[in-house]
Amino acid sequence: MTLSFGTDGMRGDADREFSDSLVRSVGRVAAEVLGAPRFVVGRDTRESGGRIEAALAEGLSSAGARV
Repeated sequence: MTLSFGTDGMRGDADREFSDSLVRSVGRVAAEVLGAPRFVVGRDTRESGGRIEAALAEGLSSAGARV
């Protein structure tokens, strides 16, 4: 596994390492730790982008944030 998390964001193979449950968890924790009421999610045009965007938004929303 080559998943990494740092100042440049999360890096790894989207299909193998970024499961929907992992991305939802990251969103939930980000909302809880950062405590912001609203988040804007940006993404690129890669095929996995829509799935990752949706999972992240679900995680953020589950912690009460507006996305």
